[in-house]
Amino acid sequence: MLWRLRITDVASVGVNSLMVGIPVLITQLMLQWVEARKPKNVFVFIFIVSFIPALLSTLIVLTLALLLMTWAGSQLPFGVSWELLAFAPLVMLPEAFINGMIISGLVVYYPEWVITFNEKRYYHK
Repeated sequence: MLWRLRITDVASVGVNSLMVGIPVLITQLMLQWVEARKPKNVFVFIFIVSFIPALLSTLIVLTLALLLMTWAGSQLPFGVSWELLAFAPLVMLPEAFINGMIISGLVVYYPEWVITFNEKRYYHK
């Protein structure tokens, strides 16, 4: 299967890696921000460490992808790519909601599975 890759597929590995690294960086920065303030409310952890980074990551990655496509001169079949930013909330909100929902469930039922969650601080044990 590897021999079927075109040179453009291999060249896009760096860009795709960058696009994957951005959400990780945003989430890590938000986690460090929360850890510096040490809140004792579990909802602060859920919203600031899972919901907001997903929202921001989706917006930033979508915008960067559109910038890269514009810079590269590629056109989408249906016209100008910047019109896609109007649909960003349709992607951002479900992404953030699902991330928040999964982290909420894990924090409530299996807090030991979430490595960044400090059970002693948030549950006052």
